Amino acid sequence: MPTKTLKPDHAARVRMMGPALRGLDALLVTRATDVRWLTGFTGSSGIVLLFGKGEALFLTDFRYKEQAAAEVGGAEVRVVGRGLLAEALGICKARRVKALGFDPSMSYAEYEALKAGGLKPVPVYESVAKRRACKDASELAAMTLAVRRARRGSPLGSSWPLGRTLRVPMHRPPGGSSRPAIC
Repeated sequence: MPTKTLKPDHAARVRMMGPALRGLDALLVTRATDVRWLTGFTGSSGIVLLFGKGEALFLTDFRYKEQAAAEVGGAEVRVVGRGLLAEALGICKARRVKALGFDPSMSYAEYEALKAGGLKPVPVYESVAKRRACKDASELAAMTLAVRRARRGSPLGSSWPLGRTLRVPMHRPPGGSSRPAIC
């Protein structure tokens, strides 16, 4: 019996980021895995600016114009002519952003660019990754489909006892929560 593949609700994922914005005017998301989870974009050049009330702005360069239009969900897409970070700084300035959250894994030069742009850069650790840990319906459906395909390709076939010999580790979210990450 085929498993229905669900399309991720990227707008809901963007809204889910609201608590990460506490004390910030905006959050800059630069890690490719986080950008992909938030928007669905699979290219290599894209960043996301998150603002309050579920507003997101996805920035990419001209090479990814068609791909971004086809893939990005939950965010307004802007194709920019100059560097992505420089464009993000210009947007932040126009919107009077003062406190900008950023992933501390960005380079020191990028951090200095944020400061030089008149912003107060605030390191925000694993803000998207914490939310990625809790799987939504589309991710669970994709995992189920992958397990079914693996079972078909296994020498044991469908006799492989699902849930007995194949276990999904139940990662606990940071902060000592007793709730498993697979919700």
